[in-house]
Amino acid sequence: MRSNFLKHKREFDDLVEVVNILIQRNKLEQAAETISKIALYTTKNQTGYYASLKLEKLIGLIAQKIDFKSIQVHTTSNSRRVLHVVTELYHIGGHSRLLKNWIKRDQDSEHTIVATSMLKNDLDNIIAFWELTGVKTFAIEGSIIKKAIALNTFSEGFDFIILHIHQYDIIPSLSFSSFERNRLPIFFMNHADHTFWIGRLISNAIICYRENILKLDALRRGISPEDQFYLPLPIQEYKSAIDPSSKSDFKKELNLSEDSIVLLCVSSLYKFTPYDDINFFKDVIKVLEKDSRLILLIIGVNEGDRFTISHKRIKFLGIKKDIGHYLQGADIYIENFPYGSYTSVLDAMNYNLPVQLMHTPNETLSIFPEKEGFSYPKSYDEWEKKLLNLINDVVKQKELINIQKKHLEKNNYQELWKEKLNNLYKLQKGKIEITKDDMSFNTSIEIFYDTLKHNAGTINYKDLFSLFSFKDFILNKALLNLFIKNTLVRLKNKF
Repeated sequence: MRSNFLKHKREFDDLVEVVNILIQRNKLEQAAETISKIALYTTKNQTGYYASLKLEKLIGLIAQKIDFKSIQVHTTSNSRRVLHVVTELYHIGGHSRLLKNWIKRDQDSEHTIVATSMLKNDLDNIIAFWELTGVKTFAIEGSIIKKAIALNTFSEGFDFIILHIHQYDIIPSLSFSSFERNRLPIFFMNHADHTFWIGRLISNAIICYRENILKLDALRRGISPEDQFYLPLPIQEYKSAIDPSSKSDFKKELNLSEDSIVLLCVSSLYKFTPYDDINFFKDVIKVLEKDSRLILLIIGVNEGDRFTISHKRIKFLGIKKDIGHYLQGADIYIENFPYGSYTSVLDAMNYNLPVQLMHTPNETLSIFPEKEGFSYPKSYDEWEKKLLNLINDVVKQKELINIQKKHLEKNNYQELWKEKLNNLYKLQKGKIEITKDDMSFNTSIEIFYDTLKHNAGTINYKDLFSLFSFKDFILNKALLNLFIKNTLVRLKNKF
């Protein structure tokens, strides 16, 4: 395992001890802020941890010291009242769209969104952009503890709480740790199943949207498979027939020749990060050179961005809030690699685009099952061959579109997805019980995700150490060791 991985793990363990000391000194706000920083650090730096019982128990200790005033709110509403807790929402991105589509598909419930880390005006602008109606929005303000108290009070009167939060948002855990164990069902949306997050102990169930990772995720987070609930991403079925003339007009719009074949790829930049000899841009350029008709459009990336390689038949389009026009105009969709964009692939399948899946994915990224007819190439050569065959074989395109459509009908479209959602609302179980100690994993998967450097982040030790007195350092060995190690590192970097 790489040295920075072991370094991150040691720092995590040391920092957990620091929080313990802060709580003992009754510095609750500083302890809560430090936990949030540790969670962010662990999200952004691979430690091998996917969850931490130690850290969540410390959150519970802080909650025990906070005066949460119990307010009983009686509602006369006959509808199911659902509170969606978010850290922050965006116009684009998988986890934000999941919430949008959830609300649109679940018209039988009254929906309220409360944000822990964004302004209400910004939240309202996104809700308006999504064209959601009848949704109440709130944004809580103040310090971490003040926000936790406000969220605790605000949650009274709802039937369900759904957490769509960022991995490092400890406010719901701090707020709901004081709840009676079975007072209100809380479901955690596991939209970042590849990384560390906080929130197991307050939840009744973990909602997982990728069926292929259920067993592995249960193992890594120290939970039982019975604590998971598979709920695929909801999608509004695109029913318009393919219009050849619209594709022709699309090519004219881009100044492309009539015989051009338009390939499309949609993803964030970091998901193209090269890994070992796997490099999306180098691989796709080899394919472009074999057929002069091919044009590749890439949404989410600008020309000249890190990792990109310019080519006369690659058009970098940057970030687009609405990609429907491009999905209608393209001929073939290519999944980016090495870290694919699942929601973008689903969009392409929904728009009846034949999708060429990535090659050589690890087990966490092989999302679409072989038993349904999907196939992930095991090498670049196989990927190239499959892609070129797909481009030139209309029959194969239609066969693949049919396979894709059946998958969406089984998992993501309205009727069956709504049935799965209703089963979630009917779920009767207590809070998740964690009995295993923190486990750190050091497999090839952790090495892979450690290379995704969109995740660079550090702890500001100078500010952290300022919270303690000289006596604190003398009396606590772990704190003193951390101070000495950090001082040595800074001196080494200086000279």
